[in-house]
Amino acid sequence: MTKKVNKSTEVNTAKDVMNKLDGLYQKGIEWTTQYNRTNATLYLLLAHCLEIYGFIKGKSYEGDVIKTMLKALADRGFTVPKHPRVINLIVRYVFNTERRRVYAYARALNVAISDGVQVDRFAAWVEEQGGVEEVASKKGKTEETMQREATLKLKVDEARDLLISKVSQPLAVVDKDQFTVRAGGGEYTLLIGKTDGQNQTRVLCTVPDVTSNMIVAAIQKIANALIKDEKTNAAKEVLSTRDASIKELVKTVKPKVLSTNKKALSVTAKRKPVSTAKKKSIAAKQRTKVA
Repeated sequence: MTKKVNKSTEVNTAKDVMNKLDGLYQKGIEWTTQYNRTNATLYLLLAHCLEIYGFIKGKSYEGDVIKTMLKALADRGFTVPKHPRVINLIVRYVFNTERRRVYAYARALNVAISDGVQVDRFAAWVEEQGGVEEVASKKGKTEETMQREATLKLKVDEARDLLISKVSQPLAVVDKDQFTVRAGGGEYTLLIGKTDGQNQTRVLCTVPDVTSNMIVAAIQKIANALIKDEKTNAAKEVLSTRDASIKELVKTVKPKVLSTNKKALSVTAKRKPVSTAKKKSIAAKQRTKVA
């Protein structure tokens, strides 16, 4: 038999929870403002968030705690979704920020909940996984996302092979300009050009101070284009196969239609002379009778 909890007990329990959350909030503020922040302190704070989540989730006082947190966050100037996840709400309340890292903390805690990680094991578990960001970025991904990333990685390698194959037969060879010495000195040089109405591109200038990230981004653009082209070609092949099937079907059906029409025409053609002859015969008989 379920033990009935009276309203005053619920209110007092909700207050106790909020007191714990406020204590964590103060620690969260301290941790955020520290110059030398340690992972050990962060993991401990997150473990406490996980503990409070486990304590209130599904309990009769959960609603009171959520309402109090929502009001407090609104008073702090935060915009909160209408039906937020409880663990996400707790993390935002404790760390008092909307920066990207808070979403990483919440994702890591959601993964921990999904994996059934106990509070006293949380810090060690995060360390084993390589840190909060590692948990959030890897374990928090869907199968579809991981498949997309794997495909992109393969296409990046293909894009690099494509560039290497074009070295011996480049689109153009341009002379040194005033920015060449500041191009970055890496494996590749970026240039900017302008394409005219005849689809001819005029190379205008070397891009100075190029970083490795810019080169990586450019190669990823090529990789994404290869993926898009592959999908387009696959779609064209499907359409081509479908059209060929339709044409083959029309070939088998069309002669039957034509032969049926020809028969109808021949019958009609035969009937016309007979009908005319009969009309003349009837007319001649009628004239004889009258005479």
